[in-house]
Amino acid sequence: MLACVKRESSPSREASSDVGVDQAAFNNREAGLTLVELVVTIVLMGILAGGTVAFVVSSTQSYVDTATRNQLSAIGRLTTTRLELGIKNAVPNSFRTANNCLEFLPLAAISIFLEAPLSGTSASSSTTMEVVPISGLSDASYAMIYPTNPDSLYDVSAVGPTAAIESVSGGTVTFTSAHEFTARGAVNRVFFAKAPESFCIDTSSGFMYRYRSGTYAMQSVQPVPGDLPSGPPSRAVVSANIENGALTPFSYSTAGLQNAGLVRLTLKFVDGDESLFIEHEVLNEHAP
Repeated sequence: MLACVKRESSPSREASSDVGVDQAAFNNREAGLTLVELVVTIVLMGILAGGTVAFVVSSTQSYVDTATRNQLSAIGRLTTTRLELGIKNAVPNSFRTANNCLEFLPLAAISIFLEAPLSGTSASSSTTMEVVPISGLSDASYAMIYPTNPDSLYDVSAVGPTAAIESVSGGTVTFTSAHEFTARGAVNRVFFAKAPESFCIDTSSGFMYRYRSGTYAMQSVQPVPGDLPSGPPSRAVVSANIENGALTPFSYSTAGLQNAGLVRLTLKFVDGDESLFIEHEVLNEHAP
């Protein structure tokens, strides 16, 4: 007789099979993101990106603003230094300020006259003058004794503080025509000047120009920019970005016999939203 054997499935194997199915289902659920999780992720990434962009933009703008301020400061320093150099080396009381311009007579030399045609003396008019020889006389275009008034300094006539020079030989100065000086000053000092110079601001462009010595003739009335040379090398740019508006850029306090003359500079430099305001005073230390 054959015996029949009935096989029954093992409970442990069925349990193991069920666990495998549940784990696979769990793994399938973890493999993706729900819509809520995706939205939350996008929002968080947007916040982080926005903060990063804002930081970068702020840092970049701060750098640009700092660079602009530094550039304006550099322009201001260079401008005032160049003006200061000219003011300190000018004939005292030769400063004229009008039409957004500063005009003066650059010094070539300072000497002492030994013999000069002075009003009230026996040699009241002459074509020559004897001075102590000194370097720089050959570069001079004008001789001036006791310069106290800008209006009279620029009036080259037969009588006055200014005589036009034709030539210099040693200590002998020869004038272009007979001249008579109206005063002698305190210590027989005589100033020798080059041709006039001007610094002018073009309000339409914001440029400051320098009109160099020897490029235009001395005039009794201060020339306006339109009457001055219009191109290089007679005209050179000194600085830019000047927007003074109603501010007066140049003013001058006349020097007394013992006091130095004072030139005041008032300049406003602008670049975009940044601006630099400069008030600077420069002494011309030469007494007439």
